[in-house]
This record gives sequence, C-alpha cells and structure tokens, in this order.
Amino acid sequence: MAVVCHLNLGVIFLFMGFWFIFSGLYYRLPVPIEPMKVVVAIAIAEVLTQDIIVAAGIILGVIFFSWGSVMEWWCWSAGFPEAWCGGFSSG
Repeated sequence: MAVVCHLNLGVIFLFMGFWFIFSGLYYRLPVPIEPMKVVVAIAIAEVLTQDIIVAAGIILGVIFFSWGSVMEWWCWSAGFPEAWCGGFSSG
C-alpha cells in the first residue's frame, strides 16, 4: 500500500512509534516491540546493506546482554527471589 500510494515509510514508522508510546502511556501498559523485527522493517523500507543489518544485530545483542546482566546483578544484590530475578532480567 505504501509503495502504490507513494508514501514515505520513514514517516509511517515514526508515527507508528509515537502511537506505541502514546497508547502505552494512556493504557499504562508496556507495548512489546521486537527489536529485530523493527530492524528488518527498516532494512526493507530503506534498502540497507547486509553490513548495516549485521551491525544492528550485533549492537542490539550487546545492548540487551549488558542490560540483562546488569539487571540480574542488581536483582540478586537487592535480595529479590530467584524466580522474580529471572523474569525481570529476561524481559
């Protein structure tokens, strides 16, 4: 539809992101967005090269590994139950 109507996919994704943020704040619920699906959607829309896609995957992996490790450490040091720590650090 975006190709047929000559719409800018970057603008569509931007407003879709704003909508996710707005609806999450309005309903007070988190909106799950899978980061690699976002990377794929941008790669298709913007025709990214393989190197950029691989770099995006590595960067996301480092970010989520670091965040999970820090949250796991914080959870254990704060004395929370083991089941809670596992669920908290994994997502």
